[in-house]
Amino acid sequence: MRADFLGAYAGDDALPDTPFLDGLAASSLVFDAAHATAPWTQPSLASTLTGKWPWQHGVTRLLAPLGDGHRTLAEAFDEGGWHTGGVMTNFLIRKKGGYAQGFDLWSEDLARGHEGLSAEAAVDELLVSLDTLTHARVSPDEPIFLFGFFFEPHWRYEPSDKTRDLGVTRFSELKDLRAALAAGQLSVADLAELRQLYAGEVERIDHALARLAAELEKRGLWDDAVVIFTADHGEQLGESTWGADPWVGHTVDLSETLTRVPLWIKAPGLAPGREARPVSAIDVGATALDLAGLEGKLGEGRSLFAKTPRERLFMHVDFEPALVQAGSERKRTLMWGVVDATTRHKWVVDHLAEGGPRGIEFDLATDPREETPLPAGPITPTLQTLLGLVPADLNGRRGETPSQP
Repeated sequence: MRADFLGAYAGDDALPDTPFLDGLAASSLVFDAAHATAPWTQPSLASTLTGKWPWQHGVTRLLAPLGDGHRTLAEAFDEGGWHTGGVMTNFLIRKKGGYAQGFDLWSEDLARGHEGLSAEAAVDELLVSLDTLTHARVSPDEPIFLFGFFFEPHWRYEPSDKTRDLGVTRFSELKDLRAALAAGQLSVADLAELRQLYAGEVERIDHALARLAAELEKRGLWDDAVVIFTADHGEQLGESTWGADPWVGHTVDLSETLTRVPLWIKAPGLAPGREARPVSAIDVGATALDLAGLEGKLGEGRSLFAKTPRERLFMHVDFEPALVQAGSERKRTLMWGVVDATTRHKWVVDHLAEGGPRGIEFDLATDPREETPLPAGPITPTLQTLLGLVPADLNGRRGETPSQP
């Protein structure tokens, strides 16, 4: 879910019709510049669940497991006496990979692959978990933590009644769509239709969450519920970022299109409003624990309501496709990035750039779309830190065991 497709952020660029999410944002504290720690699911979600940067939890490569030595958000709630339930729809995030740690109930029946729709079914599963945990309580005062991960919006962008006749639906395989994009065969109209398809999946999420909220209201739970709405990464829809070839999907860089995500919080007693200071998804778990009144740390996470805000927001991607097809895929990506939350300057180092590591810098305060890199100059201490932060690999650390920074 890229942030700029939601009315809370996008203004005139908002394509989807999202009345529920618009209303939820109006009653929430909205963070205008929330950043994921990675541009794809596994490392980003692992950071949210553990409060650790990708190089600390080690889940940096495709199919890497989350080692059981990491304390997760669900475990923290479970240790605090909460009943915990999780519903997963992403086939990369499974119990066998360690992601169900701490959940009393965990459902991954909907984690099937890239085709089909699952948002409405995920709501059904969440409600079953909620009712099961409710009936399992000894006292009605015992609290419940629910975690729901929705697959939409995500390729394949399934047609809706509004988009079924669009010409771009002729691409049923992502590799074919990417190949056509790389060959310059997609017209401006095709790219506009692609955005419409994606917007249709955002609308499905809005409809599903509206039903979830309505069911919580029927149970008398919505008004007192703490709701944190966010995403694990964004999506490129045919755009070219930083002068690279245009792309559909994610994983390929640390651009704002892929790393800026929605984040807003509805909680009893929390005044609606906006927070402009950049924040990191690594702190979402610690914030949830803070709002629940639970003490103790979650990795490196700190509550977004802490007196001392985080200064540097780190990001990392080390992605190698399982299959590279000529003209339709990019090869391995290895990048590190950081946003200075005070100055809003962003640095990214491409460790696989031709000729050696290359740095690029943006001023997000004046250039939020990253259209104009700042002139190259002396290597700053922050950029030097990034250049030397990690070697070309992580010395075999892939999440099986906890790792040190």
